[in-house]
Amino acid sequence: MKNNTTQRGSLVLEVLLTLGIGVIFSLAVGALIGANSKLTTASELKGQAAAYAKETMEQVFAMKYDDWSNLTLTPGEEYYRIVEQSGNLVLQVETALPDGEAIDSTFSRLLQITPGHRDALGKLSLNGVDDDQVRHATVTVSWHEGDLPKTEQLETFLTHWK
Repeated sequence: MKNNTTQRGSLVLEVLLTLGIGVIFSLAVGALIGANSKLTTASELKGQAAAYAKETMEQVFAMKYDDWSNLTLTPGEEYYRIVEQSGNLVLQVETALPDGEAIDSTFSRLLQITPGHRDALGKLSLNGVDDDQVRHATVTVSWHEGDLPKTEQLETFLTHWK
């Protein structure tokens, strides 16, 4: 009889131990699924922000190729938005600073165009001698992931050379 009682106690202990391991495993899998979901969302937002930045930079290049005078800068201003006027893309001074133009309910875009420079060797540079045939363009797309601000940025030099 004693042997049978010991076996029952061992069986209950084995079942409880198996259930405990199962619960811990289930919680771990649930945490991994939650973390994967957050990473997927973050990756999708970053990809969409990069697409918006690229789209804006492509518009700047289109303006440059259409007519260099489209990139004439307003003295004292460096932030712009691209608007369509009579079927043409033109620069308009950005007034919604510091965030820039709202693209949708998630993203905002800021386009900065400044005069270009050349260094002592004649290479494009952020500092040096002004060159009215060069512009430096930076597109910054911003959004929030929870409480954290995020940005995606593209920058390039534009020259009056086709």
